[in-house]
Amino acid sequence: MYIIGVDEIDALLSFIYIILILLIGNVLKSRIKHSKVRTYFMPFLYFKIACAIAFVLLHAYVYKGGDTYLYFAGGKIISSQILEEPERFFELLFSGQETFLRINYSPGVMNIVGAFSDSSTLAMSQLSAPFILLGFQKFLASTLLMSMVSFLGVWSLFKTLCSLYPRGTKLFALGVLFYPSIGIWGSGILKDTITLACIGWAFSFIYKIIQQKRLRTSIFVIAFSVFLCFKLKPYILYTFLPSMLLWSQGLISKNLKSSLVRYLATPVIILAFSLGGYFFLQGISSNTSKYSISNIQEVAEGFNSWHTFLAENRNQSGYSLGEIEFTPLGVLQKAPEAFFVTFYRPSLFEIRNFATAFESFQSTLLLLLTVYLIFKVGLINLFKQIFFNNNVRAFLVFAILLGIAVGLTSFNFGALSRYKIPCLPFYTAALTIIYFEGMKLRGNLR
Repeated sequence: MYIIGVDEIDALLSFIYIILILLIGNVLKSRIKHSKVRTYFMPFLYFKIACAIAFVLLHAYVYKGGDTYLYFAGGKIISSQILEEPERFFELLFSGQETFLRINYSPGVMNIVGAFSDSSTLAMSQLSAPFILLGFQKFLASTLLMSMVSFLGVWSLFKTLCSLYPRGTKLFALGVLFYPSIGIWGSGILKDTITLACIGWAFSFIYKIIQQKRLRTSIFVIAFSVFLCFKLKPYILYTFLPSMLLWSQGLISKNLKSSLVRYLATPVIILAFSLGGYFFLQGISSNTSKYSISNIQEVAEGFNSWHTFLAENRNQSGYSLGEIEFTPLGVLQKAPEAFFVTFYRPSLFEIRNFATAFESFQSTLLLLLTVYLIFKVGLINLFKQIFFNNNVRAFLVFAILLGIAVGLTSFNFGALSRYKIPCLPFYTAALTIIYFEGMKLRGNLR
């Protein structure tokens, strides 16, 4: 009943949806004011559609399963129940596992319902259900529709980056919109698709609040995005929210016209943001049993053990960082290696299958570009940007902290390629700004 595949009806339905998406895209494109930004809208939409199709083909005919199978199956169960009892639409989308345990299913379906004991699996299945309904319970059609969620989130992120630094528009497009890993793993029925969109929306609307634009809408979108991240992958918030508080503090301080006021207000802003962020993160932690701060070591060790098992026994592409002590000192010692594995591995010498080949070409190119950047701007200018440029500093805090976290816990290149996509846009954006500002300091740009 829940075998993933693409039949003739799915292909035809998907073709119709693609036409509709492109028609809507053309309408939305005409509303974009800035011509340089508008140039990338339709190419990105085509790219996103291609990534969704590639994602489906990979999972249907190469991997033949994966987490997307579980979420699609769970969403299909919920959507089927909605079709039978449409009056229970909201109850089925927002209730807990006990609601589904009261329904009689066949034994095969009960295996999927049993997975709803994990709150994030249930939440992802419930989020998927409306898209699966609209996709007539077809895998490709449903995936195409869900990929549009991350399309909107990533596009929002890109637009905001271009507003912050118009000079980098072309490189932002390459590093944010058209980065292959972000495209593929942010286009399926996966938690990563939703969390990537949420990060993009939250970032964009935080900037709108700082600009004092659309305050009510911005607060709602930020709260909604944080809520979805909390339901699916709350650990992302542990690094994203502090970095955004750091970024916001820098922007607010910069907007204060008087140097005396700025000097006096900056410590107050930092203290207020720090205390607010601390209590907010404590609140998230206390309401998240699996990913609570007190359980981080246990979760990390569990990921380590499971992904190491997959690498050793199921021929999956694993990597090792050696013996890790999940203590502050132990993590600090392994942090540089974890950072490197997240952004610059697998290398070309670690190719074992299509997945590692796909990732290794990207990571090798990113490594070469980073080395080139360092030589072009110079170490002194590089560190000047890291320490004194508010955008670079905040983006790197998020990218590096989350990069280290996923590098320390994945131990599998396949899992790592998905887990790192929220921090990749910020890392490439930081490199872009460093390049232009560093070249300006060297007198090579005006």
